[in-house]
Amino acid sequence: MALLCEPLTVNAIDHFGSQVSRSSRIGSYPQVRVVTLSSIQTHIICDAEFGPYGINEMLTARRLVPRIPDCSITVFDKGFMSAQILCGLRASGESRHFINPAKSNTRWDVVTGSDDDQIVSLTVSKQARRANPDMPERWQARAIRTTDARGPKRILLTSLTDRRRFKAADIEAIYRRRWQVETSYMEFKNTMLGVALTLRSQTVECVYQEIWGALIAYNLIRIAMIRIARGAKLAPHRLSFIRSYRRCS
Repeated sequence: MALLCEPLTVNAIDHFGSQVSRSSRIGSYPQVRVVTLSSIQTHIICDAEFGPYGINEMLTARRLVPRIPDCSITVFDKGFMSAQILCGLRASGESRHFINPAKSNTRWDVVTGSDDDQIVSLTVSKQARRANPDMPERWQARAIRTTDARGPKRILLTSLTDRRRFKAADIEAIYRRRWQVETSYMEFKNTMLGVALTLRSQTVECVYQEIWGALIAYNLIRIAMIRIARGAKLAPHRLSFIRSYRRCS
């Protein structure tokens, strides 16, 4: 997720940077890159990292991974298909698992299993091992081929390797619910911050403060929705964020 900033001080412009097109044209507005850790069930933003637009979101996500809670399943976008992130998630903490769609060019060796549900072994790139010498040469995951008729088939890689405990259909269902969180970005950027998608602050410190304030306000609305949903015996995502936002404003 990227947020636009209104005209900033020179120091702030240098700090955040902006998008550069293939034709080398620089965007009119500086931008802030944001990576969030959100609850699929409630859409609460549990944690966030943000900073200059020029820093790759993979690097931003690595700062967020150590703070992922124990006994959790993190569902990543395929853009985060990285041994450093996925192995780092498993290496620290307790019972921290992942589900991540494989890229079309991801390669592995099959250890065991059927065509649709396999245990596979993947190679850690030399670049990743140079960056982190403690990384193993290879790592294992479970590869599940999805059967969703509504869209193209994909292969999900996951650390939930116990087939008796974690059914493939349940893992697929969890991944499909990840798309619900995409609506929270629209709610945060369009509904709360306005169609202009711009922040008002003009210094580095104030931009960060404004983002944190908006995230807190978003979560307060979500908490109110959770309490209302419990009283109505509904799932929190069944309630309208726009209506709740307008009632809270």
